[in-house]
Amino acid sequence: ACRSPAYARRQDPRSRDGGDRATAVNEIPDFLRVANRDKPMAPQAKPLVHSYSSLHAYDDICPYRYYRTYVKRDIKYVETPERRKGNQTHDALAYRIGGKPLPVDLLHLEKYAKPLDGTGAKAEGKVAINSNGKVVDYFADDVFLRGALDVTIVKEPVGYILDWKDGKSRWVKRFELDVHAVLLRAKYPQATTIRAQYCFTTEDKLSELYDCSDVRATWDTIQHIVRRINFD
Repeated sequence: ACRSPAYARRQDPRSRDGGDRATAVNEIPDFLRVANRDKPMAPQAKPLVHSYSSLHAYDDICPYRYYRTYVKRDIKYVETPERRKGNQTHDALAYRIGGKPLPVDLLHLEKYAKPLDGTGAKAEGKVAINSNGKVVDYFADDVFLRGALDVTIVKEPVGYILDWKDGKSRWVKRFELDVHAVLLRAKYPQATTIRAQYCFTTEDKLSELYDCSDVRATWDTIQHIVRRINFD
């Protein structure tokens, strides 16, 4: 069974009443000792940066795998042939939104790209916000949540998100669109109505069109998951 590090600590008898816990409770923090009062405190670990992928890894897959991937980081990203193909598809479609033609092997997707011509569609790219919901640089010190928006159209008060998916539709949840709607609202505050959908490039179909306008509810869900991550 998959267990988080916090679970292991809770099962350690030394962490229960008595034993090492009693010692820890009475221990004076090292930085408060007289000999250390004038020494600078050790730098604190940077706050975790969240994304749909990391939230999904913790909430839907395995907290311990999340820890290994996003905290300890000893499970490295591996670009499989499937991932490489997906990345190439995303790049080609981003170029197409920018006005360049699709490569020959992806011309069957032109029927999805063509209707976006003249609509103001943009390959939005990377968006990041801090814990107050303000847009910040993608690698800012205070970044809290970030993500890559494949295609956006904003004609206030309406915003639209299209997310390209190279995998199978049965594995995809709408929560990714909801998270990206939070990022879109932060960047375009007047876009109070947000619609979003997936385009499954391998299956050659569009998902239903979701109403992702309730960004407050999504923000609360994100905060709930983050609190659980911090508890672990």
